[in-house]
Amino acid sequence: MNCPTCGATLTDGTTICPTCGAAITQPADFNQMQYQQPQANYNQQPYQQPQANFNQAQYQQPQANYNQAQYQQPQANYNQMPYANSAAYAPAGAKYKRKFNAGHFAVMGGSLLCLISVFLPFLSVSLFGYSESMSLFKDGEDGVIFLITAIVIIALSMLRVNTLNIILTLIQGIFAIYETMSAKSELSDYGSMVQYGAGFYLLLIGGIVAFVGAIIGLVLHINAKKAFNQA
Repeated sequence: MNCPTCGATLTDGTTICPTCGAAITQPADFNQMQYQQPQANYNQQPYQQPQANFNQAQYQQPQANYNQAQYQQPQANYNQMPYANSAAYAPAGAKYKRKFNAGHFAVMGGSLLCLISVFLPFLSVSLFGYSESMSLFKDGEDGVIFLITAIVIIALSMLRVNTLNIILTLIQGIFAIYETMSAKSELSDYGSMVQYGAGFYLLLIGGIVAFVGAIIGLVLHINAKKAFNQA
């Protein structure tokens, strides 16, 4: 080995250079140092494989509760907006068609009462236990006129004619008033012994119902036609 300071040749084991007096550091002896492989102490910390505790948290597959929320298929309410009765579904250029309404049925019902009243006693006279009655159909031609008029009014109502029905029911009412006054004058000699029969009251009620029904039918027809044209 040589001195690192002056470069003089030295013998092994020299600690001080005899030439320059520098301290010599001996190199490490690798033969004296033995390699020792580290050994793990498995007894101190033994390896334990973790185990899942299935008793604490077990997997449960969710189940749908069909009792809480069952599927219901929606159903269309066809009563709210029927196709046939809605003016909104009318095709372009379509013409309004007359339809039956409450007024037409009232006119037919009132005219039917007038038709029946023709065959019932219109006026009656009671004198000393003797009673005699008269009807429009039996005791004159006036009953035939009432009969024909009632049939014509019913036919016009079925055809849904409104204005002409108002005119005919008005004429029928005026004619009924005239017939009552005429019959009263013929029997004026009997005074308070003259009484109105079932035919009179039925003709009165039927005439009023038919006339009012004709007016209602015309008003409903005008409103329905106006709504159809605005659609």
